Amino acid sequence: WLKIIILIFVLLLIGAIYFIFVHNSSSTAVYPPEIKTCDDLPSGILKEECYFNLAKTTENSAICQKISNYPDCIAIVEQNSDKCENDGCIFQIAVAKKDSTICDKIKSSDITAVTKTSCLEEVGRSSLNISVCRIIPDEPKAIPSSGYRDNCYKRIAETTNNLSVCKEELQLFGNADSCYYRMAIINANNATCEKVIDTNQKYMCYYGISYLKYPT
Repeated sequence: WLKIIILIFVLLLIGAIYFIFVHNSSSTAVYPPEIKTCDDLPSGILKEECYFNLAKTTENSAICQKISNYPDCIAIVEQNSDKCENDGCIFQIAVAKKDSTICDKIKSSDITAVTKTSCLEEVGRSSLNISVCRIIPDEPKAIPSSGYRDNCYKRIAETTNNLSVCKEELQLFGNADSCYYRMAIINANNATCEKVIDTNQKYMCYYGISYLKYPT
């Protein structure tokens, strides 16, 4: 009986040791060797940015625990906007996933901060998706225009070198001057300047092309 009791005790001890080892191994974060570079930096913004960038590049959300705003870091690394605590986090995920519907989660209307409108513009520009430009709302008359919708069309036109993008903006919203202006300058095409409605901007369009062709 004594041998049996000792054997049972040994088996239980081995089981307990194995459980502790497995439990600790699964709950302990595993960091890449590059983390030492961040560890060696003095405390502050640069150190937190180092951890954040490393977490993103290695797709290791465990590293986020080392920075103060770790919930947003985890959300961005995991690309889960439901975990975001700030609008900037939602913005980054929407742009990264090229998903305009995520912009709907942004609540701020402060034009000095991230807004749903600025989010839609960036998603449209980065994804080259004109359909996103179309849903960017008109800006309130009381607020100085920041040109989100216009910039969305303009950047897509520039990137794709597609004049029809400007034409769509004109047809839908009645004005595409800055879009035609930029395309005219990029292609050094006087004919495109003719499409600019505003007299002053049309003059600057011709002048800009002339300067490009014959710089003084």
